[in-house]
Amino acid sequence: MDKNRGLCPIGMTQGRFFGAIAGLFWVAFLMPVLLGRRLADPVMKLCIVGSLQYIFGIIFLFWFARRERWPAIDPSGMDPVKIFFIGVVGELVFYPFVTIVGALWQKILLSLRYALNINFSEQPLIALLRSGLTEERQFWAILFLAVILAPIAEELFFRYFFYRFCKLKLPSFWAMFWTALVFAALHFNLAAFVPLFIMGIFLVLCYERYGHLGPCMVFHGIHNYMTIIAALTLPDNLWLGFC
Repeated sequence: MDKNRGLCPIGMTQGRFFGAIAGLFWVAFLMPVLLGRRLADPVMKLCIVGSLQYIFGIIFLFWFARRERWPAIDPSGMDPVKIFFIGVVGELVFYPFVTIVGALWQKILLSLRYALNINFSEQPLIALLRSGLTEERQFWAILFLAVILAPIAEELFFRYFFYRFCKLKLPSFWAMFWTALVFAALHFNLAAFVPLFIMGIFLVLCYERYGHLGPCMVFHGIHNYMTIIAALTLPDNLWLGFC
């Protein structure tokens, strides 16, 4: 059975959609930032505030989904072993491809950097990793944030909430395009934009194919883990820094 026909759109008005975005911004972004002002350690501050953002965001999305009676998040009922297998194989296939694309994209950026005076920087979490960690707890806090919480929260928001709402308003291709574009743009990293855009398309296709967020979350988590290991181990002349 072709399960990509089973992802029905989220039926909600534009007013409720933007209201949900506003509520999510307040609960998942402003509140944790206010709570984390007194933390001195920059790594732990980023990890704790980021973790609170994702946790509050997940809770808010589940509450809103229940309140609005959205379609089931994962209606296909996949076996956990199959979920893990698809996520791992997907990342093993995808990572070499996106590495090549990322290298080409960075060459383009570097060629334009001096001509157009473009500056781009790494994501804050990657920049902290590259600057060196002084405590083991920092490493585990980063892993928890990037490998566990980020994939769950981002897949819920971009693939389940944002993409399925876009399907209500747009043809499937454009819903996928805008979801991938927003996913890449909200990482605020020009050097990572094209690889993240391609990753966003891949994740939507995976969600459509299997009708389940599980493989997307596993794929996303492994991808983030590989990026962290690369950031910690690769020398500057080999580090691409596009994820």
